[in-house]
Amino acid sequence: MKTVLHVLSAAFSGSTLLDALLDSQPQAASLGEFAQLWEEKPPGIRRGPCHLCGTDVHECSFWKDLSEANPYAFAFEKTHATVLVDTSKQPSRLTPVPREFAVKAVMLVKTPHEWAASVRAHNRMKGEPTSIEECFFHWTNLHGEILHHCQEGGFLIRYRELTKRTETVLADLCMWAGIQFDPAPVRSGTFWRRNSHALAGNPAVIDQSNDRQSEMIGGRAEWLGGKYLPPERWRQIRYDNSWESDLELRCECERLYRDASPRLRSFLNRLGFGSPEQLAGQVAPNVG
Repeated sequence: MKTVLHVLSAAFSGSTLLDALLDSQPQAASLGEFAQLWEEKPPGIRRGPCHLCGTDVHECSFWKDLSEANPYAFAFEKTHATVLVDTSKQPSRLTPVPREFAVKAVMLVKTPHEWAASVRAHNRMKGEPTSIEECFFHWTNLHGEILHHCQEGGFLIRYRELTKRTETVLADLCMWAGIQFDPAPVRSGTFWRRNSHALAGNPAVIDQSNDRQSEMIGGRAEWLGGKYLPPERWRQIRYDNSWESDLELRCECERLYRDASPRLRSFLNRLGFGSPEQLAGQVAPNVG
C-alpha cells in the first residue's frame, strides 16, 4: 500500500537532512514541507522554494500542474514512488491524507539543550536574541504537540543518533516504512543531490545545482556563523555539538533541567532522553 510519511519535529532539528536521506532511497520521494502549497505568505516571500530547481511553487515545473482535488494522488503519480515524505513538521500544518493511502509518523527530536543552541545561533544572526528559558518553554510545547499527535505510535529518531549512526538509523526506518534500503547514497554522500521537487527546508541546501552562491555571498557570507559554507561543509553529516563550548548555555540548561516541570520530565522520558537529572549531568560545565 502506498504510504505517506509525516516527519514531525521542531525547526532546526535535522529534518532537512532526514528528508534528503529518505529522498535518496529508490522507492521514496520527498514532498518537503507540503504545507507550503497552501499556506499564505507575506508579500515578497516565496512559497517553497523547490530544492531541485530553486523556484517558487507557482514557477516549479512539477508543482504548477498540481491537482488540488487529491494532491497526494497527484504526487504519487508524478514521482512513481511507494512512499511520499512530508516534512511539514508541526501536526497542525499537515495536509489530510485520503484513506486510500497509509499514513505513518516519524518523530525527529533533539534534546532541549541541543535545540536551544541551534535556535539561539539562528536568532542571533537575525538580530533576535532568545533566552534559554524561552527555548525550553517552546521545546516543551512543540514536543507535547508531537507526542499527542503520535499517541498511536510512530518511529522515533533522536538527532544525535541520526548523525552518529546514519546508515543504521536509515536502514531501520526504511524497514519500518516498508521500502528497500540502499546504503550507496549515504556512503558516497550523493544523497544531497535531490531527486524530487521538495519544498522549503534549510535554505543552505536548496537549488544545489548552483549551490545558492548568489544568496550566500555578501550579506549572507556569515549566515549562521558560516555553518553551511562552503558547500562541502554542509554536504557532510556531522553532529552539531556547538552547545558543548557554550558555558552560559550549559550552566542555564543544567539549572532548567534540575528545575524541570512534571510535563518536561514526562516528555524527556517518553522521547528516550532519560531523566532531567541525567541531562543536567551531561551539560554541567565540569563534565567533559
